[in-house]
Amino acid sequence: QVFTNPGLFAKAYTETKTLVDGLELPIEAKTRLQQQVRGIGTSAVQGMIESDPYAAAKQLRAGAWNKYLDPDHLASLTNQAQGEVNRRQAEARATAAAQSSAGSAMLAVRINQFANGQADDIGQGAIDEMRGALTPSAWATLQKQYDDARAKRAKDDEEVGNVAALIGSGVGIDPGNT
Repeated sequence: QVFTNPGLFAKAYTETKTLVDGLELPIEAKTRLQQQVRGIGTSAVQGMIESDPYAAAKQLRAGAWNKYLDPDHLASLTNQAQGEVNRRQAEARATAAAQSSAGSAMLAVRINQFANGQADDIGQGAIDEMRGALTPSAWATLQKQYDDARAKRAKDDEEVGNVAALIGSGVGIDPGNT
């Protein structure tokens, strides 16, 4: 139970140690049982490493478990706790980098759409995000690109309309009619 709930350690250790100390056994058998009582501490620390490796590492470094564990177990559990802390920190860094990369990629897509005049469905939040991510001069350049792209698209739309009107009127199409 101390593995899944290290908070029970003090009570379990005290009760078990008291029971073992009160047994009338040959010294060898009693010594083996006392060593097994120390296993309760190992289980508690392993459970703590699994649930909160930061607290486990801190307590192990502070010597809180020294009287319950032999030096070999202390060293092994300290390394295990620090390894889990390192693993969780690396995982957190990787997650943050992935989120940052995904956010940067989305921002780049939005900027590209905006620069090509394809920002009709981009909301004000996305525009504010782009503005915040760019320097004032880069934002001004991007706005100019957007305005130029929109003007070109309007001109292209007008020419398409003119061609459609010519086709509808039955007049032949030649470069001089557009």
